[in-house]
Amino acid sequence: MRNILQRMGTVFLAVLLVCTLCPEIGVGSAQAATVTLKDPVTDGNTVTWDCVWFGSYPQTEILPGSSEYTALASASGWSNDEIRISGEKYRRVRKTDAEDSTHSGEAGYYNWGSVSDWHYFRYEPMKWRVLEAGNELFLMADEAVDAKNILSNDSNIWMNHSLRKFLNSTSLEQHGFLASAFTTEEQAGIIQTDVENQYTPDGIYNLPTMDKVYLLWGFELDEKFDDTAVQHGFLSDAHRICRPTEYAKAMGVYYGTGSCGWWSRMLAYEDGGTPYLGVYGVDENGEFGYYEGWYYDEQDPQGIRPVLHLDASADSIYSYAGTVSSDGTSNEDNAAMGNQTGGSSNTGTSNVNNANVGNSSQNSSITSGGSNDGISSGVGSELKRIKIKSVAASGNRTVKVTVKRDKNASGYQIQYSTSKKFKKKKTKTIILKKNKKTSKVIKKLQTGKKYYFRARSFKKSKSGGTIIRTYGKWSKIKTKMVR
Repeated sequence: MRNILQRMGTVFLAVLLVCTLCPEIGVGSAQAATVTLKDPVTDGNTVTWDCVWFGSYPQTEILPGSSEYTALASASGWSNDEIRISGEKYRRVRKTDAEDSTHSGEAGYYNWGSVSDWHYFRYEPMKWRVLEAGNELFLMADEAVDAKNILSNDSNIWMNHSLRKFLNSTSLEQHGFLASAFTTEEQAGIIQTDVENQYTPDGIYNLPTMDKVYLLWGFELDEKFDDTAVQHGFLSDAHRICRPTEYAKAMGVYYGTGSCGWWSRMLAYEDGGTPYLGVYGVDENGEFGYYEGWYYDEQDPQGIRPVLHLDASADSIYSYAGTVSSDGTSNEDNAAMGNQTGGSSNTGTSNVNNANVGNSSQNSSITSGGSNDGISSGVGSELKRIKIKSVAASGNRTVKVTVKRDKNASGYQIQYSTSKKFKKKKTKTIILKKNKKTSKVIKKLQTGKKYYFRARSFKKSKSGGTIIRTYGKWSKIKTKMVR
């Protein structure tokens, strides 16, 4: 007995000594590393942004055929076209609620179908890119969360513009953005900002506003005129490319290339001595500049990609979301601030290209927007990213493209272009409508031109009278010089 007590005493002293010398492994002292949000990081031509989840907004469409859709269609508790079921919040909209539905069913546009049908969208957490870290986080929405067009009688200055009113509206009845996207507690964490609206970078003309939510200023996007654009990661067109949510597609934004145009606070100009400070847009290819790429279109809706300043100390209302990069890579996470294992390494739970964001680590969004042949289309996670096996010369000005078969697919979509960004005017699309049809001979190409090729699989399903085509992710791009 005495020997046992001696041995127990020895063990106790050893444990006590270890805990004294190494307090970090003492009982109850282990703590998860704290996330340290960073400014955008540039590595060559690739920019990586830290991200956070903050607020929520209608994003993913609930398609017919699911139990979720059935529950929404039969629910009787709708108020202002919104409802909560089993803890989830939804918004319903009709064709007449869209900013513009005149292109419905056309290639690159959402397909509304009947004017009387309700379409249902689930509220999901919004992902924001960190443009500036610190005690005050400067955030920009990762995707275009809505779409708006410019009213024919809209103000030509930001101070009185309809988009400013929409973004800062606290009216739930009118679905104002501030009211819809953020709870009262979340709104309290957003810092009201003195927004400068300058005629030139030197501030020759300025009409400042006090906003909680607003759009980026033109010079903040143009790397040729403002260092701020570079600091925020806007090094070129590729770094300005933006993808729309399914809800934004339904509101009427064009997304034929997978990306969309989006509004900024425009660079002012003067006409007859009158200064104009409204909004201008980045196009779907990210083109934007002082003398090139700017456009003003009061007919077609453009994406809404809001920015705001958030009190970093209010860390109970936002969480770490991982990172996104300009090359399309997304390392998605969902962790409370201060509880992210691994500190500021910013590695997440998934690594996917061109993934739609939301409350999931998978690329699982599905939309019913228009495809190239008018069939409803979307992007789905059940389809693997296929490969282009070969692009081989097959005669004069002719190549044969062969893709790797996906046994779960209904067919394949191939795009080829003389533009490495697949600009729509230089891009053609081919549909292979059978699973076992994996190659296509493309003729009459331009001699001496370099062509870019990409492909993806799709799966067809039927809902009511509508055929829904769900796409996988694009393959890696292959190139071929035509002889």
